[in-house]
Amino acid sequence: MFDADTQGDLFRKRFSASAWSRVVRESDGLDQETLSKFLSSYWRPTYLYIRRDRRKSNEVAKDLTQDFFAHLIEKDILDKYRPELGRLRTFLKVALKNFLADKERRTNAARRGGGRKLVSFDQEEVQRLDEMARGEDSPDHLFDQEWAYDLLRDSVEEVRDRLKKSGKEIYWTAYESYDLESSSEQRPTYREIAEQLEVREEQVTRYISFVRKNIRQEMIQRLGNQVTSEQDLHREMEELLGE
Repeated sequence: MFDADTQGDLFRKRFSASAWSRVVRESDGLDQETLSKFLSSYWRPTYLYIRRDRRKSNEVAKDLTQDFFAHLIEKDILDKYRPELGRLRTFLKVALKNFLADKERRTNAARRGGGRKLVSFDQEEVQRLDEMARGEDSPDHLFDQEWAYDLLRDSVEEVRDRLKKSGKEIYWTAYESYDLESSSEQRPTYREIAEQLEVREEQVTRYISFVRKNIRQEMIQRLGNQVTSEQDLHREMEELLGE
């Protein structure tokens, strides 16, 4: 389990509404940073779900993804979320399904959001998602899988940037050399990394452990911003971190 200080920080405030639903609004005072984080967390799962479930083309799926997020904001859908209804991402999946069903019934209606472009699509990411959408996994499974992947990726990137800014790039280099090497056959040993960095082997062990701990804490913090109750946080942690 995570340490008591981290747990206290996460639970000290009441989760009457998620961080997203408190801030993401269609108004002049829209918090663009929070909106950007929200979109970054959910555009890939949403796009992937649409591609797999509706078998839409690349461009149509992009348009529907844009429309869905505009719909969420304009209609204050997030304000309707309540903890007793379950997890936020489950709520969003239901909202997405309802939105797509409504779209099917109104195919000739004007596009929601007046053509607003909220999501910035990364073409390499779109290609990766398109490949996944051609598989056999269910849309719901793909949504959850991509959400978890995005959470991990964003956490890793945040910790990487933080380490580099704080002068601890050697910590990241050790971690990257070992944990982010995709092939186990090519993965260097701690001793080899120590020789490369010109440090002791036990220092490499400490560096990698430090980065892993920070990534884990960052994931917990991000989860805390996406749930509305302590129970939901523990449930998400159990699935993602085995706790």
